[in-house]
Amino acid sequence: MIKIERIDRPEEELIKAPLQLSLASDIDNWPQFYRKLGRTELFVSCLGIGGGGSISSEDTLYAFDHGINFFFYSSDLHHHLYSSMSDALRKLCGNSSSCREKVVLATVTYLKGSEVTVTALMDQIMELGLEYIDIFFWGWISHNDRAYFDDSMNTSTDLRGPNSLYYRMIDRMVGATELMKKMGIVRYVGASFHDLNLAREWIDSPLLDVVMLRHNIAHRSAQELVLPYLSTKILIVQVL
Repeated sequence: MIKIERIDRPEEELIKAPLQLSLASDIDNWPQFYRKLGRTELFVSCLGIGGGGSISSEDTLYAFDHGINFFFYSSDLHHHLYSSMSDALRKLCGNSSSCREKVVLATVTYLKGSEVTVTALMDQIMELGLEYIDIFFWGWISHNDRAYFDDSMNTSTDLRGPNSLYYRMIDRMVGATELMKKMGIVRYVGASFHDLNLAREWIDSPLLDVVMLRHNIAHRSAQELVLPYLSTKILIVQVL
């Protein structure tokens, strides 16, 4: 059993976690706790935190202060659970954050199809006060979602990077900050698969930068159905 003891500290100190994650040239000197994620240029803690367990903002900041830099947030499904960490994410990733470059924020929508893209992005940007999203996930992709997912994937090139189609749409709605102009509204695109056969079809697609699968000691089917088919090395991050 691992015992974790809380040390109460003011919030302004909690957001000063000593992570220098933008120094990619110094990667050989980093502890193995931080690794490159998928096809991105992002370096993340091998343990990430999602809000589905209704983690508090206080505990989210505590995790960041102790080295966790990868966070996962839903703007629609189970939003009432995720919202308990929203204050922390506004401090860490909002437009007044002093440590935004040290955080990797993944957001997800469980709505289906390209027509919901702007709605999902606006919900996330406005709720958390974001200037950009590191990874935008399409969530809960099952065997019934093939047509919707094909449609969603057609938006990948329009989502990523500065001056993309969706960046220009958001700019017209709310106005782009200087950081948003530099980063774009979405840096990378991911998908969370609940159908491993469909995941296997998409793992090498250039339209996807990050793939999320259920893989743990109780659910090990990905070891046979997906992982052997990868053409390149990947990083497995456990998101709690």
